[in-house]
Amino acid sequence: MNMKMDLQIKLRKGSKGEKIVAPYINQWCVWDIPEKEWTEAVAEAVARAYVLGARHAITEMSRSIEAPRFDLPVVWENRT
Repeated sequence: MNMKMDLQIKLRKGSKGEKIVAPYINQWCVWDIPEKEWTEAVAEAVARAYVLGARHAITEMSRSIEAPRFDLPVVWENRT
């Protein structure tokens, strides 16, 4: 399985017109960070959180594939 995960950093205006730095993951805004608070350390933290989240998602998907869970026995209901 090849799942693309996309991190983009966009500069936009907030609800009060202030400049906001907004990291997006797969087109979803995940944070609103005021531009004045955006530092190299914050950028590094966002990138590390993105990688950590991606690794976690991959691990959970792999576990699910390796050990699928089935709720057995299946109970059939006749609705005819």
